[in-house]
Amino acid sequence: MTTTAMPPAASPRRPAWATARTLTIAAVVVALFVVALPSVSGAPWLQIGLQLQQVPYWELGLLALLWAAGCSCTRSPSPPRCPA
Repeated sequence: MTTTAMPPAASPRRPAWATARTLTIAAVVVALFVVALPSVSGAPWLQIGLQLQQVPYWELGLLALLWAAGCSCTRSPSPPRCPA
């Protein structure tokens, strides 16, 4: 008995509305960070930049890793495996 290989399945494509929704959400988030956050906090971007220059780059990197670890723990569909 011989078997033939099945052709590879085409990768599923996202609908256009899903891409548009993702881009819209990203634009809203960027607008909130660039416009709303500084105006609500009363800190112009120049002062924020000056404060960020006070923090060493390796500490900013560690903070980014800590943030990413927190995001990965809260997005998992199963119960979080992070220490309590």
